[in-house]
Amino acid sequence: MTMIKIKIGGPAGLGIMTSGLILTKLLKRTGLYVHGYPEYPSLIRGGYNSFLVEGSEDPVTALYTKYDILIALTDVAIQREQISDDMLIIIDAENTKDIATVKGKIINLPFKNILKKLEGNDLLKNSIALGAIVKILGIDFGLLENLLRNFYPSEKLFSINLKGATEGYNTVKEEGFTVVTKNDLKDNVVMTGNEAIS
Repeated sequence: MTMIKIKIGGPAGLGIMTSGLILTKLLKRTGLYVHGYPEYPSLIRGGYNSFLVEGSEDPVTALYTKYDILIALTDVAIQREQISDDMLIIIDAENTKDIATVKGKIINLPFKNILKKLEGNDLLKNSIALGAIVKILGIDFGLLENLLRNFYPSEKLFSINLKGATEGYNTVKEEGFTVVTKNDLKDNVVMTGNEAIS
């Protein structure tokens, strides 16, 4: 793999901006150059949010309109995104309307069943999805665990998010990509445009 492009999509208020940032930092820590692009409506709550993350062996300076993997936290991502036959779609297939009409290679991630098992709310879908993507990309789960600890300093929040990520990791069996880790980027940082200007 020389480049991987992943998009997370779902309703606003589900924590997609946080999971997108975690995924961006995760790919950076594997040794890839990264570029992240959050997209959200000018609403306090409601609407559709997405976060596109690009990781490459070479510096990434622009967005790509086509991506490899879509993490659909709910049906709304399927309705809003342009899906092609060669894409990988991570979705709760058992609880998606008209699943038979969805293009691409579907990887079932039973969010609803996992949330019920862990007694978690919809926000936990992000960590479940991150665990699944770590498995699919063949990334060391310890990198994700360290990032979750950084993002959730409360032991209670860290614990439930780690459980969600572990369930997501253990649920999916597919491994479709191999992340290259040849670049030495340990001194590089991930920051937003506002942070860079400051």
